[in-house]
Amino acid sequence: ALCSAAAADVANARIAVAAEARAREDAAVAREATETLWALEADYAASARTTREQLAEARLARAYARAQIEACEGRRCDLCDRGELHGARECGILRKRGGGTAGGGGADS
Repeated sequence: ALCSAAAADVANARIAVAAEARAREDAAVAREATETLWALEADYAASARTTREQLAEARLARAYARAQIEACEGRRCDLCDRGELHGARECGILRKRGGGTAGGGGADS
């Protein structure tokens, strides 16, 4: 009877050790999954920040181009460096860039 009790204690101890090992493995897997999730969230945040910065740069570039067009209207054109009197819509340089009208008349037409 004493041997069977000792055998049962050993079996229970093995079960407890195995359960503890599984719990440690589960905790390690959960920790790794959490770290992966944090890394993905950080990548997403960095990507969103980059996209916001690119949009801000594009808006700034459009505003600058718009200011150039407005400055060019009705006076000597600084954009084409010819010093000709024409507005930005007639400027051949802007037409090539897609900023002026496609069929506008000017020195380049």
